[in-house]
Amino acid sequence: MTLTDTAFIWTELSDSMFVDWFQFGVQYYNGDDNSSPTVVTGSSVAFAGSSSKTWRIDFDGEPYEPITGIFTQTITFDVPGAGTCVVSESLVAATLSPTPSPNCADIYISNIWIIGDDVRATVVNNNLSTGNLTTPDFVWTELSGSMRVDYFRFGASQYYNGDDYDSPTNVTGSSVALSGGSSAEWRTDFDGEPFEPITGTCSLTLTFDFSGWGTCVVSDSVSG
Repeated sequence: MTLTDTAFIWTELSDSMFVDWFQFGVQYYNGDDNSSPTVVTGSSVAFAGSSSKTWRIDFDGEPYEPITGIFTQTITFDVPGAGTCVVSESLVAATLSPTPSPNCADIYISNIWIIGDDVRATVVNNNLSTGNLTTPDFVWTELSGSMRVDYFRFGASQYYNGDDYDSPTNVTGSSVALSGGSSAEWRTDFDGEPFEPITGTCSLTLTFDFSGWGTCVVSDSVSG
């Protein structure tokens, strides 16, 4: 039998979207059609008995991928000695639910404490999106001239290696990921302190960047 006619109804997602080609084993329509339906007649594409082929269409100019909408394909075959055979099928490609935008209320410091010469804090990200720690601002009490910030660590990443003898200690240009629906421990360690546990007030401010959306700032303080 031979493929002779094709009618393809499709959802026009934008003015720039168009049918680029039809293919059935071979490419038998080269486009471009900007309006639905796309109808091609007078084709002659052989389809041997006891065989199978994949029919394909390609779009260009679509506003996003994967495309969505309702698509209906109707193909007519000429069967020698028997007339014509028409096959048709439809596909509904549903719109995927977008990931909700981040909410700054859903990323926060749940606990902050002093242990020995460390200050530690638990940061929780209940958003679905990943937040990247970019800028920590740490204000601390200088107990002696030799006291210094040794490092900053977030989760498994030690992203600042010290040494800073003066408060506040600021680090810019970091990028440490906190996945959505997770938590991680932020930690700093002091060296040169005159005693343990350290005393005074420590204030922590962390800025998280959510790619393509914006930033959230979380802060808390602790006194010993």
